[in-house]
Amino acid sequence: MSHIFGFDKPHQQFLLLERLVVGYAYIKEIFLPVACPLNNTKRQKQCYENWLSDFLLHTFQPIESVASTHRRILSRSTLTICGASKLNSHHNFNTATMSAAVQKRIPTVAVPAPATTTYFKPAPSEIAWGKMRFLITDRPTNSSIQTYIEELEKHGARAVVRVCEPTYDTKALKEAGIDVLDWQFNDGSPPPPEVIKSWFQLCLTSFKDYPDKSIAVHCVAGLGRAPVLVAIALIEAGMKYEDAVEMIRKQRRGALNQKQLKFLETYKASGELRRLRGAVEGKQKSCCIQ
Repeated sequence: MSHIFGFDKPHQQFLLLERLVVGYAYIKEIFLPVACPLNNTKRQKQCYENWLSDFLLHTFQPIESVASTHRRILSRSTLTICGASKLNSHHNFNTATMSAAVQKRIPTVAVPAPATTTYFKPAPSEIAWGKMRFLITDRPTNSSIQTYIEELEKHGARAVVRVCEPTYDTKALKEAGIDVLDWQFNDGSPPPPEVIKSWFQLCLTSFKDYPDKSIAVHCVAGLGRAPVLVAIALIEAGMKYEDAVEMIRKQRRGALNQKQLKFLETYKASGELRRLRGAVEGKQKSCCIQ
């Protein structure tokens, strides 16, 4: 790992990589939504590209090739469970744009790829509004399934909606009396009509028959497909698009990519879940369970 960005100490190298990821997350999730409206994606893209080019040029010299840097930064990040490919889909990181901006102006140093990856897992997030209560989580594994069941029971979840690829055995969940529904759809995309229809039916029957229970929903990291389903339910129950996004992002920072935001912004609610709105005064607060 020697000579990354011109530094000899491994801890220096890691801190530099970490600083870049933190800066990226800050600009993407805090600065841009304030400086550039959600519906002005062109301006957001330009603001971000300009910032990233300057950040790379003035902070990290010498530096390895752009493609290698991109891969290394994402794979060594401790700020996301997603890893490189998932972070790409959630945050629309444009490698080609970065390459065009800095490739000719930065010297290269050949460095082998890191051997291991460290991930950060966000805590389960409970989103409550009206008569609805949802629990957004990341994907469990076979080794963590018992802990996951305890978390579901703690929040009164009677059903789990799995919208990502099945990678763990659901037997233990079913033995614990928790229904598992597999409604997989493409990562980084909004749900198809058939999934939305099934989702509405589940919400109507579950919150009517089990008003004190919640519905858990997870994708890989709980940042894309799972939050978009919850956002659709909130909008269908009468919440404004902006308020739904704000409520979810307060608990799941980095949730919902630009494609999903555009879908939610243009989504036309049918009012099918209006009866679940209940007696709502203003905006109810949701809570994040640590």
